[in-house]
Amino acid sequence: MTGNSGSTQLSLITPDWDVPNWVDAYTTTRKGGVSQPPYDSLNVGMHVKDNPEHVKANRNMLPTKQPIHWLHQTHSNKIVEAGSAEAHADASFTSRDDVACAVMTADCIPILISSVQGDCVSAIHAGWRGLVNSIIDSSLAALPRPANELVAWIGPCISQPHFEVGQEVAKQFKSYSNAISQGQQQGKYHIDMALVAALQLRSLGVQHVYQSQLCTYANEDLFFSHRRATHQGLSDCGRVATVIALT
Repeated sequence: MTGNSGSTQLSLITPDWDVPNWVDAYTTTRKGGVSQPPYDSLNVGMHVKDNPEHVKANRNMLPTKQPIHWLHQTHSNKIVEAGSAEAHADASFTSRDDVACAVMTADCIPILISSVQGDCVSAIHAGWRGLVNSIIDSSLAALPRPANELVAWIGPCISQPHFEVGQEVAKQFKSYSNAISQGQQQGKYHIDMALVAALQLRSLGVQHVYQSQLCTYANEDLFFSHRRATHQGLSDCGRVATVIALT
């Protein structure tokens, strides 16, 4: 669901899930920032070719009160504790209320995790490589609560009709046959990455999995999309943030 965030007047996507109200969580959209095209306007990715001062200004607009632990994401299966010195990872977790977890995406899957008790949270960046490399498994294993006491939310990501891959990638997901469909061209396939993530979560014991059902590729006004940018002949695009914190 979309809503405005108080003084910042940012357009945010907030999870519709059953967790305690002191768990603060949202995904940003591309609206409300200061970056110029093609990063217009709320790009939070410092690693793209945007003006760093614009990115800093955009990050400062985010409504989270705690410092955000930004990651250097590499499509790995590594998770770190938010607030630590380590930032090279694709997920972070915390049981503290003085730091926020965040991941950046532009088609990949942002996954938020909260315990039902609201005493630990995690943010996960899951591209197709991350799903193959068990980033979800690693992330759940790092949390102090068992999987059956966790709730998950799968945020905006590229949808199956727009995620076309070749046979080499598709065969990595052969055990998820209901998430794969044949493409129009020979040797091309479409994978429902959000469904794969949901199936992995449930297979690991997470009983409550919610989905935003929002596609980053199809909703150009709301989201950056690396694949859409590539199809438009652009070399780069911005990133949105998916943030979670205990307040």
